[in-house]
Amino acid sequence: MPAQCANQGRVWQVWQWVPACQVGARNVRLEGLAEIARILRPGGLFAAYDYDWPPTLHPELDRLAQEVGERLVELVRERGLAHSLQMWSKDRHLDRMRESAHFRFTREVVLHQIEQGDAARFLEMMRSNALSHQFQFTEQEIVFDRLSLAAFQSLGSEPIPWYVSYRVRIGIK
Repeated sequence: MPAQCANQGRVWQVWQWVPACQVGARNVRLEGLAEIARILRPGGLFAAYDYDWPPTLHPELDRLAQEVGERLVELVRERGLAHSLQMWSKDRHLDRMRESAHFRFTREVVLHQIEQGDAARFLEMMRSNALSHQFQFTEQEIVFDRLSLAAFQSLGSEPIPWYVSYRVRIGIK
């Protein structure tokens, strides 16, 4: 794309997956920010969106969802698969945007949305985020079986309102 051709650039739920690699003196993640800044016009907006996970629905589900994530990381390390799981920590997105010096203004905002869901939807969302499919772990290995039971006990099969939070890191060139 030509330089200064865009008024805005957005990434949704992918920024943490930009490869973590050094190619010689090159840092591919920081080069991504440089490329975004290159194509933005002066005053252009860059926004990196992701949602806070899991949605806050029930204390036991929160606890078990955290346990699933911790167990997944533990198994990845135990089996020597850490090289296959390269993520950029979401809690540092705004810091990286600031440190890049490509934006004259940066800020994080949190948006909330009411959605409807039941236990089955919650579990499908958790499966898509758990990465267990990438590593072929069983539901028992990552304690997903316990999460599933708790989800049906606390949420049931009828849709209820959920409050989902989205974090948006914005940078103005």
